[in-house]
Amino acid sequence: MLTLLNLTQFAYSKSCQLVICDLTAKSYDQAIDIINESVKPTLSLWQIKTNNNSLANICILNYARPEFIVKAFVNEHTKPVKTVVSDTNALVGINGGYFNLNNGKSASYICAHKQIIANPHDNPDLVNNPKLMPYLTQIFDRSEIRFVQTLDRTYFTICKHSYPLEKNANLLWSLQAGPQLLPDLTLAAEAFVRINSDGTKTDAIGSNVNKPRSAIGLTANQNLILITIAGSSQSPGSVGITLPDLTQIFKDLKCIQALNFDGGTSTTMVAKLNNDNVIDLCTKIPATLIKSGLIIVNNAHY
Repeated sequence: MLTLLNLTQFAYSKSCQLVICDLTAKSYDQAIDIINESVKPTLSLWQIKTNNNSLANICILNYARPEFIVKAFVNEHTKPVKTVVSDTNALVGINGGYFNLNNGKSASYICAHKQIIANPHDNPDLVNNPKLMPYLTQIFDRSEIRFVQTLDRTYFTICKHSYPLEKNANLLWSLQAGPQLLPDLTLAAEAFVRINSDGTKTDAIGSNVNKPRSAIGLTANQNLILITIAGSSQSPGSVGITLPDLTQIFKDLKCIQALNFDGGTSTTMVAKLNNDNVIDLCTKIPATLIKSGLIIVNNAHY
């Protein structure tokens, strides 16, 4: 069973074609300048090399336009992102929230219309872990991407799970992950970096180590940006990236908010091209079975 966290109906249209622009032969600075200076269509996908020569996939959607819409999804049983994209006729898919590989239980809140669809309290490996018990309040309040509707606008924002909705707003969906990258890197506040009782430090996601990463960013001019950075298990020659360096990429792309997603072996981005082939842009082989994520679909019935 697949739960799509948006009640708006959608249909795929071949008139909405996705083209990948390969900028991997350019330097990082050249590639970023080309992306920022380009007249972007409503949906664009770019491949570049980071400063450490890792493959980065960058998907940019201007969500002020009605042609496309972003949906969060939750799999009842974990499955590859590629399967979700194929089953939904989506154009792009990326992995999202944290989960346990051994039991498939979500470690992130996922909500739709103020209803909890995935609840980290239901994950025994999380709530019964004695090392994490002192930090559960922070873990349950990690940051999320929200899709919010008010009387006069629909918008995305990134905030802590407990942050209240504005008056008369409807939460269409939310997907929790963390930490926030922009405007500030909130590693300690969200208990990704912890000081243990013996004085040692735990960095649960290796923030200063090059690792595969997935993340999302928002710009002031209503661009939503999805990024994956490949590690060696996703692309030969890639080594991943640190969170500070990933944050810098979002800054270079003019983002004002950004949120880290589940990374490591879960890092996945797939796309459906003009010939309807669904291709792996960033994934390990065999693909990791994931719990949740985001897809971009053609919203013909918006």
